Amino acid sequence: MTTTEGFTVIGDVIGPGGQDLSSALLAISGLAASAAPNLPPLQSSVAPPTTSQQAALSLPQAALSPVPVVPPVVLEAAPVAPATSPVAQAAPTSAGATPPPLTMARAQTFDELFQQATDFSVWFSAGTPKPGAPAIYFVADPTCPHCAVAVDTLAQKVQAGDIDLRVILAPIRSQQAVYEAASMLQSKTPAADFMSHELSKTTSTPSSLKVLAPTDISPEIVRGLQRNVEWIRANGVQGVPFWIYTTAEGGKVEFGEVKDAMLKSAHPARGTAQVAAQASQQ
Repeated sequence: MTTTEGFTVIGDVIGPGGQDLSSALLAISGLAASAAPNLPPLQSSVAPPTTSQQAALSLPQAALSPVPVVPPVVLEAAPVAPATSPVAQAAPTSAGATPPPLTMARAQTFDELFQQATDFSVWFSAGTPKPGAPAIYFVADPTCPHCAVAVDTLAQKVQAGDIDLRVILAPIRSQQAVYEAASMLQSKTPAADFMSHELSKTTSTPSSLKVLAPTDISPEIVRGLQRNVEWIRANGVQGVPFWIYTTAEGGKVEFGEVKDAMLKSAHPARGTAQVAAQASQQ
């Protein structure tokens, strides 16, 4: 006999008890061949990183080409009435001056990280803080539900001016996050649109944010968002909400929900020459 695997047996196969096992062997060989599933190839036990782990920023097609070195993108106060409140603009560079790089080296201390947030990232204050209010940088994605909960927790303090909540938009979760973040920065009232957008997820407050079409988004705004995302990547920030603040002991960071210890220990920002958009609500 010849098995299905091509193994030829001459004569009979006799078991220990003298029984003929030839037919049984053929039956088992056929069963094994027919029952064997078509399994997929084995895969590595190490899964490839997910989109959220990579914090991949998907941007409008026009922004996918290499970005030239540009001055920092900041939110500046408009020269007149609230109707012409600020939009994100590039800070002017004096003649002959070397513009700052698009990316910055990883901070070596939390104090340095706080200073980078102040001087390098694109941010705006979510309200009109009182003089001496503690400053807390809030790295957020406009589609992050935990960020919305954090805003809901802090809304009363922000609206009262008791804290200076400085929002650093870093759209790392989806394409929609990019459009929403860009629309906020390009808005005439970024702080108001940010607050209403976040609170619309936790309360009955409607969102005032008008999400722009990709073709209506300024390339300068896109560069600002790229700056933020590349900066948090360089510093190993793994997700949002992420908080940066200073205390009597120095710089601190937190991840996740709002913590009472942060609110109690946070200090005002040091110095006065700081890039900000506090005038956006004036």
